[in-house]
Amino acid sequence: MKRRGSEVWAVAVLLVLGCGQVGRAEPLYPNQIRQNLFAACLPTDRVGWVVGELGRILRTEDGGETWTRQNAGVKSPLLAISCVDIENAWIAGKSGIMLRTDDAGATWHPLDSGTTKHIFDITFVSPT
Repeated sequence: MKRRGSEVWAVAVLLVLGCGQVGRAEPLYPNQIRQNLFAACLPTDRVGWVVGELGRILRTEDGGETWTRQNAGVKSPLLAISCVDIENAWIAGKSGIMLRTDDAGATWHPLDSGTTKHIFDITFVSPT
């Protein structure tokens, strides 16, 4: 069953508000999350990311039942995320930080955003 955009965003909002916090390397359950989360992106009803305090990036592949921490190599708050599919995503945050993955988050590469201001929202429509 394919979800409509509004249903996916409703799930994302619930994940961000309901999970509120983050944990460490092996699979995490929502009740183990400790830091605040600020944004979510779910390209499918099963796969997605949430980002937040202390450079936290969490990915789910089971619709939010469990989460795996991904390493961004930063400790700054991550405030926004945009994903176009299960492989390609961009993250932005405090002081103009910007990161990109094209391998489902196995690696996150820093990008030059051209600003030192906080970035609260980003949108990408294709991997290019």
